[in-house]
Amino acid sequence: MALSSGAAFAGHHWGNNDGMWQQGGSPLTTEQQATAQKIYDDYYTQTSALRQQLISKRYEYNALLTASSPDTAKINAVAKGDGIIRPEVR
Repeated sequence: MALSSGAAFAGHHWGNNDGMWQQGGSPLTTEQQATAQKIYDDYYTQTSALRQQLISKRYEYNALLTASSPDTAKINAVAKGDGIIRPEVR
């Protein structure tokens, strides 16, 4: 019984990755797709330096946390610095 009811839940989303894509609406025109891609590309370019800073801070933070004798003051300073950078990404 469990196998037959499990099969009932196997909807069309299995394996075709359409869960987040446009469904039931009109497809974008080529011009709209190009405009959306430009917006995405511009945002990605504009936030590149900030994303790199966040990655560097994350590595620094992880290194401080895993040090043989962690320095609480440095850990807190890096943690606070991450909060200053993050709002700029939005």
